Parts: sequence; structure tokens; C-alpha cells
Amino acid sequence: MQALTLLNDLTYVEASRVLAEQVLRATPEEAGRLRDMMRRVLARTPQDRELAVLGRELKRARTYYGERRAEAIRWLGHGQSPRDTKLDAVELAAYAVVANMIFNLDEAITRE
Repeated sequence: MQALTLLNDLTYVEASRVLAEQVLRATPEEAGRLRDMMRRVLARTPQDRELAVLGRELKRARTYYGERRAEAIRWLGHGQSPRDTKLDAVELAAYAVVANMIFNLDEAITRE
């Protein structure tokens, strides 16, 4: 239940979008962006197998939102802060999905 709540919670959806915006503006290449997101959320560099999973999910999200641009725009509109309309909605939505996955890792939500 906790993961389902966090995946859909407005705060996490908005935080994922804002993180994706920051990374898209700051880092020029895909692998660097994925590494940057992991470092910002988990304070560590991802392992190669983690990068592979994140890259696969990014590709899936790009394909999904590439076929559903209006849905990407609607999803990116959640939250109080306005989205950066200079960034491509499909690319931003895809990175926001990956950021949301990272925010929902046990490592990100549990302190041991």
C-alpha cells in the first residue's frame, strides 16, 4: 500500500517532475541524467545494472508518452509549481516517471 500511495501522491508526482526538469536542464546526456537523479535522491552513484533498469524504463516511458502526448501534458500539470514549457513534454514525462521510480525505492523512503 505504501508504494501505491507514494507513486500516486501529488507531492511525489510533482517532486518527480521538478527533479526531471532540473536534470534535463543541467545534464546533457541520458546516462549522466540517470546518474544525476540517483545521486540527488539516494546520495550515491548507481550500479551498472541499476542504470540498465532505469534506461529500460525511460525508453518504455518515452514510447508510451510519445504515443500519448496529451496524457503527458496532463500528467505534468499536477502540482502547484508550473512545469517548464520549454522542455519537451514527452521527454519530461519520461524522466519524471523514472524519477518517481527512484523516489519510491525502499532505499529512498526508509532510514535504517
